[in-house]
Amino acid sequence: LRIAHHEARNELQSQHAIDRSRLDTELEALAVRETEEKAHHAAVLKDIWADFDVLCSEKGIDPKRLSEARGAYQELSAQVSKVEGYGKLVRDYRAFLEHQWPRLSELNDELIAKKRQLADVEDKRAQAQARYKVDDEKLGQEIKRISGELNARRGLLSEASHLLDRGPRFPAVVEPAQGAPRYLIDQFSAQLEEYQRERDAIRKRVLSAETRLNRSGDEGIRDSWHRLCAEKESALGTSFSTDPEYWQHLPELIGKMVEEVVPTTREALIETLRTVSSQLADYFAGLQSADRRIAGYASRISSAIHEVLAIEALSDITLEMRSGVRDLGYWRELKHFAHAWSEWSAQASSRLPSSELVDALGDALAAVATVKTTRDLRNLFELTLKLTENGVERRIRNDHDLAHVSSHGLSYLALCAIYIGLTHYLCEGRSTPIHWPVDELGIIDPGNITRLIDMLDHGNIRMVAAFPDGRPELLGLFKRSHVIDRKKGIGVIDTSGNDLLDGGPPATEPSPSLEVIRGQ
Repeated sequence: LRIAHHEARNELQSQHAIDRSRLDTELEALAVRETEEKAHHAAVLKDIWADFDVLCSEKGIDPKRLSEARGAYQELSAQVSKVEGYGKLVRDYRAFLEHQWPRLSELNDELIAKKRQLADVEDKRAQAQARYKVDDEKLGQEIKRISGELNARRGLLSEASHLLDRGPRFPAVVEPAQGAPRYLIDQFSAQLEEYQRERDAIRKRVLSAETRLNRSGDEGIRDSWHRLCAEKESALGTSFSTDPEYWQHLPELIGKMVEEVVPTTREALIETLRTVSSQLADYFAGLQSADRRIAGYASRISSAIHEVLAIEALSDITLEMRSGVRDLGYWRELKHFAHAWSEWSAQASSRLPSSELVDALGDALAAVATVKTTRDLRNLFELTLKLTENGVERRIRNDHDLAHVSSHGLSYLALCAIYIGLTHYLCEGRSTPIHWPVDELGIIDPGNITRLIDMLDHGNIRMVAAFPDGRPELLGLFKRSHVIDRKKGIGVIDTSGNDLLDGGPPATEPSPSLEVIRGQ
């Protein structure tokens, strides 16, 4: 069937193509004939008009007038056709005048009545729409309000249910609380948070106490604690060690420890803490005293320097000292401990110290042990010298600054003035003679050496100096001069017959090693 169908379809398609080709050929032939017929008709029509024109010419008729008459005729024919088309309209109008027009007044009255009815209906409709809109808005607002209250109450119910699930279970029956749901929930939430905070704080302290008991350095305390825990586990079974809330059983055990075991070691512990804390507090008090007195040291030493300073080029030498005690790595911990210790020791109580004091003591000891300490006093303060040389202020913070602040002689003089001030500060009694060994006087100008000796005399200080040569400008400044010779021993240089300040030679040629003493 399929093959027969394909063959029939192919045969039909072939026949259709043949018929279509034949029809296309016939259509083309008809188109050619139509064109020929139109051309023939136009030619025949042209011949007819030509014959008509000839006939009109023979009859004496003007073709132009004939054309105008033909046009006028066509125009009049069109107007007649148009007028004939108005016939139905005219008939309808005549019928209207005959039947409807006489009822005009009656129809107008009916129209006015209908318009009034329509206005009344529209007014009622508008009023009804307005009432509906107002009622709809009221109902919508009421629905929103009720829906909001419903959602709020659902939220409050969910929140209250959640809080009740979080809250503790108490067997006691309590009276229902009075108040708005929101107020009651807020109150319960605040109380629950406070309960959780207190519970967490208690849990933390209990577990901290357990940890300290397990790690106690006292073997007796540690063994007693383990024994109490074993007894509790024996009574409760494995639930004691596996229960996440096992810590709730620990306060009872801790109470037994406090009542039975702790009293035996309480006094020893308190005494040990008092001893260690007292020593640490004394150490901090010493640091505080040094911190307060360092600034006073600088002021007093500077005053002592000003009393003896007699060098024209150096109008002022001031010593500045800044305490470095508070910069120590453990100052903050020591201060916190000292405050806690002062409060506890002032009570003169035999009770155990607070956890704050114990923690403060541990922090202070750890900080002191951690920070690298030294006995060098330079770590406790910063020293700065301020010199005014010829009106120019200079600051000295180290040996390098001192060596380069001025000429070597003036730097040496400034250093001597500072040491004189320190000597006066350490030994305030001016009646006590003090001997100073001074070296390298040769680098100082002779005039300034005289001023240095005057400053030493003012402070009742005797100077002993040694020179490698016998320069008269130096020897003449001293009352007694000695020469030391390896072979001859010690000899006296007689400077009475020489004006050494003028540069004359000494009576005896000094050896390369010369000791000069000046005194009263």
